[in-house]
Amino acid sequence: MLKVSTSGYYAYVSRPKSERKKRRHYLDVLVKAAFETSQCRYGSVKIGRQLIEQDHSCSRSGIVVSMRRQGLRSKVRRKFVVTTNTKHELKASPNLLNRNFQTNRPNVAWVSDITYLKSRVGWLYLAVFIDLFSRRVVGWCVSPSLGHEMVLKALSRAIWNRKPDPGLIIHSDRGIQYCCDGFRNDVFWNSGYNEKTLFWQDGD
Repeated sequence: MLKVSTSGYYAYVSRPKSERKKRRHYLDVLVKAAFETSQCRYGSVKIGRQLIEQDHSCSRSGIVVSMRRQGLRSKVRRKFVVTTNTKHELKASPNLLNRNFQTNRPNVAWVSDITYLKSRVGWLYLAVFIDLFSRRVVGWCVSPSLGHEMVLKALSRAIWNRKPDPGLIIHSDRGIQYCCDGFRNDVFWNSGYNEKTLFWQDGD
């Protein structure tokens, strides 16, 4: 079925392993032992450090290939980054939506939140505004800082893109970025709205 001669097959089976295969097998044993010792939490970097401490010389690329070959994947716990600071004495707006997240036309209510993204340069923060009617992102901004300027820029982009009529409701959490005077005052001045026509909304 394999279209291999009988003599060729037995020659392959009885042929001793090459030095390269022996080294590869030896590395696989070391990597798997270090991986299991860490309760399947170590990645290639930490396994490499452990093997060096044990006087085993090996490259990180070799460890990566060995882990991939053996199907070893580390159980990485995602780091949690706090983006909402509600421990402040700033004024919070009333909950106008009252958990009613359905609208019958666009630009009636926008919801906003901040999340974090891991990048090669470190943690980045993403602020978005979503229209409750279409569930589309109408404004966003990425920043290395959690300052209110990021949220202000995202909202300014949303207002510039959509040009909503007066009466728009902004729903967010009670984070300091949304409650601080800098954000409240700047957005009204820069957008042409005022507090009587552009309502503020902080979630529960």
